[in-house]
Parts: sequence; structure tokens; C-alpha cells
Amino acid sequence: MAFLLKQIWLIPVLILILFRDSIFKINQNGVDGRSDIGMGHRSESGATITDDQANELATRLEVSMNSMGTDEEAIWAVFKKFKNKADYDKTHNAFGYRQYDKNFGNVGTPFSPQYNLTDWLNYELSTEDIQRLATDFPFTKIA
Repeated sequence: MAFLLKQIWLIPVLILILFRDSIFKINQNGVDGRSDIGMGHRSESGATITDDQANELATRLEVSMNSMGTDEEAIWAVFKKFKNKADYDKTHNAFGYRQYDKNFGNVGTPFSPQYNLTDWLNYELSTEDIQRLATDFPFTKIA
């Protein structure tokens, strides 16, 4: 018992190590938990989809990345619905910033920073999948 009491200091250290990104809001992209890629509101001029469709597609993308493993085929199915850059941008805007934890993936914690669609895709997809998106859908500019 005395040994456990002497080692009690390890608990806060372990918590700090596990949640350091969330606690200090530090990640590979910057200090505030958001990348510089695709920040801000994107132009939707020329979009062929409605606001409701953009919201539905944004939700479908989140769901495809918000379960055990990433459903790449569901992501491709959504991207095939984009006829142009404005459709993707409108969906990106509808996605906004959603909670994501780099330590625990898309499950997140109450302390997790929020990331935009570009960030989610970059975290969830492999390098090969990102290259495939860049080739098949060059207007996305996710990498």
C-alpha cells in the first residue's frame, strides 16, 4: 500500500501525457487546434447543391469517419456527388468545425479541439487515399 501512495504522482503525469494535445491545444498544425488549410468561409458561388444537401453530405462524411475505422468507400460516394469546387466548398462550410481528438481519433473527448473537414480528412485518410482524392477530385485541395 505504501508503494502505491508513493507512486500516486504518476496519475497526473499520465493524464498530462495522454491529453497533452487537448490540454495545451497543440497539434502538428498550430497552437489553436486548427490548420491553416481551408480556414474561413469558402465561396459557394456556382454550387449545384442546396444547403440541405450540403448539410446531409457533411453529416455523411462525419459518419464515415466517426466509427471504428474509416469507411473510405462512403467518402468516395460523397465526393462523387460534387460536380465542382463550389459543391465541395459548400459542404466544407456546412461541416464547419467538429470535435476531433488526435489521440483517440474521431471519438474525441470533452477537451478535444475542433477541426474542419480538411483536417478530418487529412487525419483519417492514408497518404495513398489523399493522393487518390487529389487525383480524382483535384478541386478539393485537402493536402
